[in-house]
Amino acid sequence: MLDVLITNGRIVDGTGNPWFGADIGIQEGKIAAIGDLEGARATRIIDARELVVSPGFIDIHSHSDTTLIANGNAESKIRQGITTEANGNCGNSAAPWGEMAADTARRQISSFGRELNYTTCGGYFDLLEEQGISVNAASFVGHSNVRQIVMGNDERAPTGAELERMKALVDQAMRDGAIGLSTGLEFVPSGYADTDEIIELCRVVARHKGMYATHQRNRDTHYEQATAEAIEIGKQAGVRVQLSHFVPRYPAHDKTPTLLWMVDQARREGLDVSIDVITPNDAPREQRLKLRNGYHWAGQGLGPQIVAPWGFEGSVDEVLARLRSPEARKRFRNEHIPQWKLFGCPAGKFRILGTDYDFPDGVSPNWDGILLNNCEASRELIGKTFAEIAVIKGMEDPRDAAFDILIAEIEKTRDPMPRINILGTSTAERDSLTALKHPTASVCTDRAAMAPYGNLARERSPNSYGAFARVFRKYVRDNGIFTVEEAVKKMTSVPATSLRILDRGILRAGARADVLIFDPETIADNATIEEPAQYADGVEYVLVNGQVTIEDGDHNGTRAGMVLKGGGA
Repeated sequence: MLDVLITNGRIVDGTGNPWFGADIGIQEGKIAAIGDLEGARATRIIDARELVVSPGFIDIHSHSDTTLIANGNAESKIRQGITTEANGNCGNSAAPWGEMAADTARRQISSFGRELNYTTCGGYFDLLEEQGISVNAASFVGHSNVRQIVMGNDERAPTGAELERMKALVDQAMRDGAIGLSTGLEFVPSGYADTDEIIELCRVVARHKGMYATHQRNRDTHYEQATAEAIEIGKQAGVRVQLSHFVPRYPAHDKTPTLLWMVDQARREGLDVSIDVITPNDAPREQRLKLRNGYHWAGQGLGPQIVAPWGFEGSVDEVLARLRSPEARKRFRNEHIPQWKLFGCPAGKFRILGTDYDFPDGVSPNWDGILLNNCEASRELIGKTFAEIAVIKGMEDPRDAAFDILIAEIEKTRDPMPRINILGTSTAERDSLTALKHPTASVCTDRAAMAPYGNLARERSPNSYGAFARVFRKYVRDNGIFTVEEAVKKMTSVPATSLRILDRGILRAGARADVLIFDPETIADNATIEEPAQYADGVEYVLVNGQVTIEDGDHNGTRAGMVLKGGGA
């Protein structure tokens, strides 16, 4: 007696091979048989006539570290077919915590109505298992977490003793079940590490057969150097490398072929290196005629783009006085290098997070490509670009308009570094598609699991709700760039191979029964920048470890997900 029998489906098995007609039998959380199962008995039978049956999708670059604590249903992800998430990316993970970061973590988790009652990766994994989750979850250990425990936010190399302590923390995280180490080399404090520090930590990861996933040190003007560094780390440490959200940002559009050649060359030399790519979302309705949907509108925070870190030091009143000061603003313009070069960049040589960069010609800003997405004090301006906001405010320089918005937000919230969400045309769609066609490329969301209700409803991210479903609407049906089989492969067996979770991401007898049943003619994203909290269409059934979790398009509350631990556990 089978637990579940799926009949009459078009089997897209995750390998990229053409679909074939067959039935699938599931028993005790695994695929028991694929073929003509006429006459087989089952507790539940699902008729998949005219529907595609595929492996559940794997989001190789996710940020659901704490949102799974807030809502274990993982609503926005599982409703677009995602059954497994790899979290702990960009140098930040849900554990381990030290005293410096614990207060921030407590505030965040308490905002979800929960208490921070763990400090280690093992404790975090235990919490997820105890409360239950609807998707499988794996996690890297974040380099920023480890470095901050040992060194705080110091901008320096570690002493020998400090490095040994960091290595011990990474070793413990790997023994707890982390799948590898992630860095966020454009952020504090991960970006303060030099290449040698990361190599030493990755040697620990390699002993546990883990992976190094990196948000690289630079993703625009100096992207080639950053990619070379990541490859060198992999070679020296003997560790697999995952290049996160691997698409160049403004003004480095069209560097993708060169970067992919570097990946291919590294693979020819024996390094196992792969990439993941964010699905470009559609431009806001008001911007489509101007930009013709040719860019991915990514999210960021406004403050750090226009103000150097020292600008946020001190009390609220001290910060406000500094932001109003013409002298301070001149220094920000001439000395501060934003992560997004959409804000412009002065000419000259600069040291950024411990690394020297040369910008001989500077970079001109692109205010038409930056949009205010969410804030408290200037809600009437949400959806406008900063070029438009400057006109509305009667200002010649959109940078002054940006300072106006920041000052108003601080005055209202009394937070010296408030969250003001912006969107920018950071990457060109043509680059994303070139990268996504690469044989090692996996689709990713780069976003957390969300829900349009409860504590997660305040977050605004269309990719949380539609990044995977968008591929089928836009690049399979509308533009014919991928076949259904090719798209499914980049969401299943390709990320499963990179992550070494080889019993998932493919439909075969003996594999874990993470199974998706969807309508290839209707699967689509509904989430937009203006209205992001909208579930995808066309996903009829989702099974996680053999348990039906989405049925007839709705979540039934089942939490059959597992914590997927790495080889060191």
